[in-house]
Amino acid sequence: MNTIWAFGDSFTFGHGCRENGPNSEYYYNYKKENDKIWVEWLEEYLNIPVKNLGVPGASNDIIIDSIIDNWDKILEKDYVLVGITWHDRFDVPFENRLQTIYFDWKNKGDKNLFFDEKLETILNFQYYFSNNELYKSRNTKRYNFLEKRLNEKNIRTYFWDTKSYVQSGNIETITTHTQNKIKDSHFSFNGHKQFSEIIYKKITNKMTLI
Repeated sequence: MNTIWAFGDSFTFGHGCRENGPNSEYYYNYKKENDKIWVEWLEEYLNIPVKNLGVPGASNDIIIDSIIDNWDKILEKDYVLVGITWHDRFDVPFENRLQTIYFDWKNKGDKNLFFDEKLETILNFQYYFSNNELYKSRNTKRYNFLEKRLNEKNIRTYFWDTKSYVQSGNIETITTHTQNKIKDSHFSFNGHKQFSEIIYKKITNKMTLI
C-alpha cells in the first residue's frame, strides 16, 4: 500500500482546523460535517492513506530533519508533499529538545526561559541575521537536493512554498471565513478544500512525467 507523506509547518498540520490543535476555537464553532484539512481531502481523492507530519511553527530545519528521519520508510511510488516554511525561523536547544523560537517560545511570551544574556543573544540574532537571503539560498539548495533524491527513488513529489500561497490571497483564510471574528491567516475549511484541489492537480499532472 502506497502512502502520502506530508511534511511542513502549521499549514500542513491544519492549524485551527484540528480538534486538539492550536486555535481550535475555529474548529469548534465553524466545522461542518465532512469538512477536512487538505491532506485528508487528498487521502479521499487518491484512496491512499496519509501520514501528516506537519508541525506547528516548524522551521525548515525541523521539516528537513523529519524527511531524513523517515527517509527509509518512504517507498517507491509513495507521494511526498513538502510545505517549505519561512526562512527566518530557527531553533535553539532547550529542555532536551530543539525548540522553534517563533512558535515554542516567542509566541508564548515567556521571557523567563532564558537568562538575560541568552535572551539578548537570541533576539539579536532574530533581528539582525535570521532573515538574511543566504538562509533562503541554503534551504533552497537542501530542498532541491532532497527532491532530486526522492525522484530518483521513483517517489512522486511536490514541494510548495507556504509563503507564496499565503500571500497570493487566492485561498480562503480563517479570518476571511469568520469575517474577522477570528483573526488567523491559516486556511479555513473552505481554504483547505481549495488547496487540496490545487495540490491534486499538481501531483496528478506530474505523475504523467514519471
